[in-house]
Amino acid sequence: MGSHKNNLATTRLPNVTTHRRKARPLQTVALAGRQDDPLGSRPSKFIPAKKRLAIARERKSMLRRFDRLKKYHHSAKAAQIVGASLVSLWRWKKAFAARGLAGLLPATARCGRHSPFENLRFTKEALRELEMFFVEHPFNPRAAWQKFAMSPACPPLAARFVQRTGKAPAKLTGLGRVHLVQARVFASADQRRLFVKFPVRGVLMTKIAVPTKFKLARLMK
Repeated sequence: MGSHKNNLATTRLPNVTTHRRKARPLQTVALAGRQDDPLGSRPSKFIPAKKRLAIARERKSMLRRFDRLKKYHHSAKAAQIVGASLVSLWRWKKAFAARGLAGLLPATARCGRHSPFENLRFTKEALRELEMFFVEHPFNPRAAWQKFAMSPACPPLAARFVQRTGKAPAKLTGLGRVHLVQARVFASADQRRLFVKFPVRGVLMTKIAVPTKFKLARLMK
């Protein structure tokens, strides 16, 4: 009986090799992101792994397009064309430099949270006033927003944010922007009328009446 047990103990089982398909590194990272909110406040809004990878590739493409557009436009305009805020583009660029494409995967634990400024509405009068502040400060968006924040036309939510941070919310950075265009301005002999000439596929002329108390600063000769 004892020898029989010894024979069983010394018997070796044949090596069984299992063929498992190794997961891609990015695929592993994408699946690892599917977890609940660490704060435990509510379950996260899961995104399938394939969709997370598609979002990461789209962000990479947006970064490349943003770098190309910066050669022809200023950063804010390039970000507006791309469709992302400067803050997001800066964060994606930093994450991509540190971790590659894996750094651009969306953080699913924060999915579903929307900016409080996403549904904020501005009246036409408020937008016109904001544009005038941008005309006064064409190269200083912060100064334009800080002046607009003191206006009654500015929504209270946006005004509080600008007064606290000194800048516009990321969702509103492209709002009210104005752009410099080439134009030639002519004044009448009595300086009561201005004629503005715009080169837009031909010539566009417009006439501006000058108020009596308004005095032209300088006339070019």
